[in-house]
Amino acid sequence: MPWPTKKIGEVITFIVFILFAIAFFVVCQFWQSFLTLSLLLILLKLDELRRLVISPKSGLEADFHIPEENIERDIEENNAQPDQQTFAHFRQVEERILNEVQRNIGGVMKKQINFMYGMLDKPEFVYRPDATIQTEKELIFIEVKYVLRPEFAPRIVENAVKYLKTILEKFGPVAGKKLIAKVVLASNYDLDLKSLKVPEGIELEFYKL
Repeated sequence: MPWPTKKIGEVITFIVFILFAIAFFVVCQFWQSFLTLSLLLILLKLDELRRLVISPKSGLEADFHIPEENIERDIEENNAQPDQQTFAHFRQVEERILNEVQRNIGGVMKKQINFMYGMLDKPEFVYRPDATIQTEKELIFIEVKYVLRPEFAPRIVENAVKYLKTILEKFGPVAGKKLIAKVVLASNYDLDLKSLKVPEGIELEFYKL
């Protein structure tokens, strides 16, 4: 869909859903009003939506892909050709690894969440990890990095830990849970993790493809 047409469609969708949400609220149909607003937020991100579940018991659950900008950054770090095929391949690999990480850890995984530190109008930084996994006692920030060639690994890891280190320092004292940061590397090659330096408190893992 051409960009102008898509933007017009988003505006019309926004107006229609807001009107329905107000109408439901006026007649005291609060569940329908909440559901309408929730669907609005999701429908405006249809390109990134992977799974949608609506249930009277559990409410509304939406599962999104790893943020698109994260995939684009990973492609750039690997000096790979930034075309549609490469993007799809990186996304497939990193989503698969992320699912394996969750199976090993358990807990509840969330994506597309921005973490902001500082004032709302002038934040010191805004960070969107590939995913977070929440367990009973821990909140785990995860960065999945696909490494095409071993020589790219040091630079990729260095970039990955920048925001993770800041997250641990800023949010750790007020989080209410133990914060854990993981950089998960995936590659067709065997990577020497001992040669890769990460700050204290950040865990480094490797999955062989």
